[in-house]
Amino acid sequence: MSTTTSRFPSTTLSSHFTRYTITARYVFRCFTLIACTALLPALAKADVTITIPGPGVQVTNPVPLFAKVISTGAPITNVQVLDGSTQLGSYAGNGTSEFDVHGVYPLSTGSQTLTVKGTDSNNVTYTATQTFTVASNGSVTQTPTSNSENPSPLNWQATCTANAGHVINTVKLYLDFNPTEIAAFRNLSSNSVTESQSFGTDIIPTGSHSLTTNCWDETSFLYQSSIDFTVGTAFQAAPGNAISLNLDNPSSGWQADAGKSGTKGGDAAVHTDTYPATPSGGFPTLDNDSRNFLITVNDGATFQGFIWSTSFSNTTGFTSGHPVAWIYDYYVNVSNPLNPDYALEFDGNQTAGAPTGEGYVLGTECNYGTNPLSGNPTIWRFWDGNLNAGHGSWNDTYSGGGAIACPLTSSGHWYHVQVYLTVDTSTYTYTIHDIRVKDTTTNNVVQDSTTAFTFKGTIDSHGNSIDIQEDGNNNHTYSATYDKLMVIRW
Repeated sequence: MSTTTSRFPSTTLSSHFTRYTITARYVFRCFTLIACTALLPALAKADVTITIPGPGVQVTNPVPLFAKVISTGAPITNVQVLDGSTQLGSYAGNGTSEFDVHGVYPLSTGSQTLTVKGTDSNNVTYTATQTFTVASNGSVTQTPTSNSENPSPLNWQATCTANAGHVINTVKLYLDFNPTEIAAFRNLSSNSVTESQSFGTDIIPTGSHSLTTNCWDETSFLYQSSIDFTVGTAFQAAPGNAISLNLDNPSSGWQADAGKSGTKGGDAAVHTDTYPATPSGGFPTLDNDSRNFLITVNDGATFQGFIWSTSFSNTTGFTSGHPVAWIYDYYVNVSNPLNPDYALEFDGNQTAGAPTGEGYVLGTECNYGTNPLSGNPTIWRFWDGNLNAGHGSWNDTYSGGGAIACPLTSSGHWYHVQVYLTVDTSTYTYTIHDIRVKDTTTNNVVQDSTTAFTFKGTIDSHGNSIDIQEDGNNNHTYSATYDKLMVIRW
């Protein structure tokens, strides 16, 4: 461990290398170590700035990317990330003239060139490229782990390993791509060094962040890595006796449940369930182990939806009336252009603890505007046996409370969804306690609700299972890809 630590060093990244930002019409030369990002507010001209990875650096897999696209004023409509001619990601615009691209991509070792290409509503394109090296050694962060949620103070640890015949002499840590480091370790002289430090909220505030660890050897060659994480209260943790179900590729498989989508005659005639699969539309995968659910063809009906389910025993390892606590934990990528007539449903079903012949439908739905609320907002809805004579209906008002917004609204983004709920077998109800959603594409927590809403079980029993349903109302096709699909119960 080095003892030459400074939390507020005077030097910046600009002393170590020069980088170029290539624009559609202009060329800027910048002198910050990792980016021109700090200069962007002063720039009046359009450009594409690639902050991470830096030019000529050596990075370890998966390769992080942070870039900013700025148009001449027209809204950005699409941004592509390319590895040569191979598309790694394609992102819909946000309706403004600026768009941040924040992704992680597995790349082959060796020299690589990434291209970021933005297109605005006038069909003007803006392009920048960055060439660097991918290797097995370099800068590696052990703590915090990627996309983790951490209490404060945050503990950081990273190991830097130089190429053969060289030694690491400097390590610096940067927060949220700011060119001024928050920690520095100098006067080192070893092929591999491990450094660590703890940061309170005065340095790393509560919220979503990125940490970039840069390591230099004695020739000033740079090894670089960057991870995303969150500081704040972690989501509900399951106890040691919990059972975790990995539903990416469950042993029982996923059953296509024709005739069960909820609307008579509304089942999509053409549908697929593919594993493994990458998201539709050229969007990036998380770990090449995703499952895609797809309604592929319009069938001419005013409503078409489809439901897929996977069954499991919910009594093994539990006493009668259990389990009473559930966590839904999954990543989802909705690649179909969003429309007010869509709904994306994720349900748990349980009979244990319910009256004979009845059951719990622990139903959640991201509803894209097909609701009676003013303005038809995109909201979460929950299945409530108090409605529709006990058979259940979607509850829009949540026991008299306000609606909870559903943030799954950016096409092609990966969202990490976590829902914690409990079952009360004495009152035949279930309660939603926490809904937490992180947009991993932008590294932002976009929903963090701890408002408790209680709903009743239903007369109908749907057995013991998990189901996913896509409602492509008004004759629409629909595609959604899931990854790290987990259900935890205790």
